[in-house]
Amino acid sequence: MLRLAERDYGLTLAALKAETGIPKETLASWKRDVAMPAWALVALSRAIPDELVSLMFEPAGKVVSSIEAGDEVLDDLAEEAAEYVAEYTRARSPNSPGGAQIIPMERAKLSETARRVGAKARLVR
Repeated sequence: MLRLAERDYGLTLAALKAETGIPKETLASWKRDVAMPAWALVALSRAIPDELVSLMFEPAGKVVSSIEAGDEVLDDLAEEAAEYVAEYTRARSPNSPGGAQIIPMERAKLSETARRVGAKARLVR
C-alpha cells in the first residue's frame, strides 16, 4: 500500500509524516513489510486514497469508501470508468503486446484501474 501510494500518488514518507504525524522511520519499516498496527491503518487512511487502503482488506472481500457528496463524485467516476475502457480497448487491440489477448501485464493494469473505478462507484449513493 505504501509503495503504491508513493508510486501512483507521490505520497512520500515525508508527505505521510506531515499528514499523520507518524515518524518517517516507522513508516519506512511498514513499507519494508514490518507488521502495521490497526491504529496506523486508521491514521494512514486519512491520507491514502481509498482504493489503496482497500488493498489491505482485499483478502476479506472488504473495501474502504469515504463519504462524499456532490456531482464531483459522478465526474470522478466517469473519468475513472473512461480510463478503464481506454485501457481495455488498448489491451484488446491487435497492436497491443499480446495482440487481442490480454496478457498478465495488461491484466494487472486493468485490475488497478478497476479498483479505482470500484472505489469511486461505491461513493455514488
